[in-house]
Amino acid sequence: MNNRYRTITASLGTMLLVLLAGGLWAAQATTGETSKLSEELGITTCVTVGKPKFVTGEALQFAVTFKNTSDTPFEFVDVQTYRKWTIDFEDPVRKGPWRLEIDARHQPTKPVPRKTSLRPGETMVVTVDLSKDTYRFQWAGIQLQKPAPVAALRPGTYLLTLKIPADSRQAGGDYFHTQPVPVVIVQATK
Repeated sequence: MNNRYRTITASLGTMLLVLLAGGLWAAQATTGETSKLSEELGITTCVTVGKPKFVTGEALQFAVTFKNTSDTPFEFVDVQTYRKWTIDFEDPVRKGPWRLEIDARHQPTKPVPRKTSLRPGETMVVTVDLSKDTYRFQWAGIQLQKPAPVAALRPGTYLLTLKIPADSRQAGGDYFHTQPVPVVIVQATK
């Protein structure tokens, strides 16, 4: 079985799961495999979406729960500064991701700790609330001509994935990859 067939099969399986869920999934529903780094370090990640459906243009909200399942403490550096994460919304219509770009000039309203230590068995939740940020979505998929950035995603079901640096001080360092979680965007009613 070649890799292209496996990729297509996996994508179809994920899309079928989203369609069957019909927007009624549990907020913590995840699919796919655990990232290799998570297994090596004993850190699990779980993404929870703020609500089942968002209206086009509404600020998205979600949270990431990190849990230390290892026997040793783990120190995160800048993990609570989600502006340094890669946040993608996979678009099944265009066959690629819209990447969230947050205005770097905007600073958090309250200071966040630079280093966070997580002892064995402990959890930490990082909340992403885009109502406090200036942002846009930039096309990050392959296409002959890239579409212009957009302020809001069109109605549809997107798969949210996150790439979170284990240590923001290391350029090209290791990342935690979250599993795809469906995000449903609906048209505003008049």
